[in-house]
Amino acid sequence: MAIPARDPFIAYLLGHATMLRGRLSAPAVAAPLELLADVVRDLPGDDERLLMLVTLAVRHGKFAPGPAADHALTRFAGTSREVCDSFVTTLVHVARDDALGRARDHGVLPPKRPR
Repeated sequence: MAIPARDPFIAYLLGHATMLRGRLSAPAVAAPLELLADVVRDLPGDDERLLMLVTLAVRHGKFAPGPAADHALTRFAGTSREVCDSFVTTLVHVARDDALGRARDHGVLPPKRPR
């Protein structure tokens, strides 16, 4: 049986939330990640954004965001389900940019030309 697309992402979010809760100076920072995990859990398994995130950021069954996606998740402070849902869409774009950058760095795509 295949792992649902959302599971690696939820595991990542809850793992980071648990780590943040353990820090005395940052327990409140965990709540947005937990809310985001709840929103992701409620998305249908065939949600295009989830499928894109799996394609772009899941490696060997683990969610492994690139540097910009990791930064966005670290700074996420959403307090509503609507903000979380919108953030998932934004995160897909950020993860795509990370993947394109990684492809350029490895010579799979030509370097970006200066404007």
